Amino acid sequence: MLTEDKALAQAHIIQLVTQYLLGQGWQLVDPVEFGERIWQLAREKGVQSETAVHNIQTIVWQQYAIILHDACLQPENRSQYQQAWAELSDWLHKQVHQITSHPQEQQDAVQETLIKLQTTLQTIRIPHTMWAYLLQILRRTQIDVHRRDTAKKRGEGKAFSLEQLTNSDESGRDWEETLTTHNSSRHTEGIMANYETRKQLQTFFRRHLPTELQRQVAEAHFLDDLSPKEIASLMGKRSHEIRLLKARIISKLRDLPPPAYQELMTILDEEGSGNHV
Repeated sequence: MLTEDKALAQAHIIQLVTQYLLGQGWQLVDPVEFGERIWQLAREKGVQSETAVHNIQTIVWQQYAIILHDACLQPENRSQYQQAWAELSDWLHKQVHQITSHPQEQQDAVQETLIKLQTTLQTIRIPHTMWAYLLQILRRTQIDVHRRDTAKKRGEGKAFSLEQLTNSDESGRDWEETLTTHNSSRHTEGIMANYETRKQLQTFFRRHLPTELQRQVAEAHFLDDLSPKEIASLMGKRSHEIRLLKARIISKLRDLPPPAYQELMTILDEEGSGNHV
C-alpha cells in the first residue's frame, strides 16, 4: 500500500501527464491509465517529485512515441490508425514552422514527409526515438523542397533530392570554375546534365568527403548552386560557417590524390562540359 506521500506524488504525476496529453492533443491512450504507467516508470527511474516536471515530460514523450509508432503501423484498427496519423501530421505542422516561414514550403514539406513515413516508419528499430527520426526526415525533406523550388524559380527545372536522385534535365554546369579558382561568385550554366552524372558525383562525395554535413553542403552548392546564405538558412547554421566549410570542401577536392582527382575530371568530362584542369 502506498504511503500518503507516495499517493500524493502519484496523483501529482498523473495530473501532470493528463494535462500534458490534453495540451498536445494526444488521444491514443486513456490519460489516467497512461499517467499510472508513467508513475510506475518514474518510480523505477527514481524520479523525485521536486524534479518531476522535466523528467516526466521526457518519459511521456518516449512512451507516447512507442504508442504512436505502433498505431501508425496497424491499419486494421481503423480509428486508432487514423487518429495516429492525424496526430503525426499535427506534430509535423507545428515543427515545420520552426524550420521555414514560407507557407507553401511548409505544406509541401509536411505532405512529402508523411508520404515517406508511410514506408519508413517500420524501419525504426527503437520506437521511443521516433520524434528525433521524424524531425530528421522533416528537415531533410524541407531542404529538398527548398532546393527544388529555388531551381524552378531560376528556370533550371527540378533539382535532385538529397535522398533520391530521380530527376534529369538537359542543362549543363561549369564545375571547373569552382574547383580551380577562389572566385566566390556563382558561375552557373544550370544544374547537372543527367541522372547518371549526378549519381556518380554523389557517390564520389560519399567516398571523399568524411562527414554528412560536408556531403550535404557539397551537393547543395555544386549541384543546386545554392549560396552559403541559402544553405545556412536551410541547415540552421551561420553563413560564415558554411562559407568556411565550403572552402575546406573545395580545397579538399583540389588536393585529392591524382587517381581520385582524375576520376572526378572523368565524371565532369562525361557530363559534357569539356573542361580540363
